[in-house]
Amino acid sequence: MAFPLITAHTGCMGEPDNTAGSALAGIALGADIVEDDIRITRDGVPVLFHDEWVSLKDGNRMGISLSTYDELRHLDIIPAHAAGSQTIRLAALDELLAIVRSAGCHVNLDIKVDEAIAPTAAAVRKFGLEKRAFLSGCGANRALLARAEAPWLPRLLNADADLFDAVAYSEAVKRTIEDAVAAACFGINIQHRHVREELLASASDCGLFIYTWTVNESEQIAALAASGVRSITTRRVDLAMGLKTAR
Repeated sequence: MAFPLITAHTGCMGEPDNTAGSALAGIALGADIVEDDIRITRDGVPVLFHDEWVSLKDGNRMGISLSTYDELRHLDIIPAHAAGSQTIRLAALDELLAIVRSAGCHVNLDIKVDEAIAPTAAAVRKFGLEKRAFLSGCGANRALLARAEAPWLPRLLNADADLFDAVAYSEAVKRTIEDAVAAACFGINIQHRHVREELLASASDCGLFIYTWTVNESEQIAALAASGVRSITTRRVDLAMGLKTAR
């Protein structure tokens, strides 16, 4: 069995989330895929950030969808999982896609708002990455919207963790696969704690890959690799690569 694709989670290897440095760190270690969060500014620029509100070094906050890119791009922003007083500058999606195009890897674009789908798809086309980019962050409704707005751009269905916690596992698997098929997704993106053989078998029967997140311990990475998932998303790309090369 081939080792799963290694996806470098944004903020991997101790780099700040939502930065070029994070993508470069993952690529340098041999990650197959780099992942980042995508939002959209008021003037339609897709940018890398997880939350709507950015916290600034001066104590203020600004909404990404309420601000233009020029209003945001020069600000000292406190990143998620920041080390000490470290700050970042808001990066445009174009910066990440330029890195991906040069590196030859793939990119997982985690869509945080519906409005980001069309501009993200346009950016992917601009950089000629139609064969190396795909969308995640898509629940059932967003996956259908992505299919309608950019049918050529592959998409993962994000499994609903609340569903898996609320109903019998078999029922959650059934509904999740139905939603993925309805939106013509190529796979399912799911928290690692919900991965079981039943899901893997049912997904395989429908031609769907299982992508799992976020796994940062060697034992869990090894167990998931042995289970047959297609991709493992991790901040510890070094650990995943170590297990891969040791095979």
